[in-house]
Amino acid sequence: WRVGELRIKSNEDLHKLWYVLLKELNMLYTMEYAHKQENIYFPNPERIDKMKESLSNIETVVQERNKAYWQLETGETGERPGGNVHDEFGFFEYRDYTECHVPPEFNLLHQQFKYIPDERLDEL
Repeated sequence: WRVGELRIKSNEDLHKLWYVLLKELNMLYTMEYAHKQENIYFPNPERIDKMKESLSNIETVVQERNKAYWQLETGETGERPGGNVHDEFGFFEYRDYTECHVPPEFNLLHQQFKYIPDERLDEL
């Protein structure tokens, strides 16, 4: 299913189609596993890729509709805000902003119950 074809469908039809494709994908995975167990060639393995692409397209259409609904109702996109941040290797990558716990050095409760190893055990 292409994105253009899916945009025409109703939400109810998309919901039904999602579960039909999911059931078909599960059946294909089961067939692939059975063929591998019997050391037989699995015919048309590209069917799995087509199912994954169709599921991805359905998800894209649903996200577009949700975004449009939120913009209409609230004036915002409804998506989680994010930004470009440095990763471990110094490159920029886009990440969604998330709530973080208070760092241990600022957490008074953590400092109060901080574990201090017993130095007497090192002598044994």
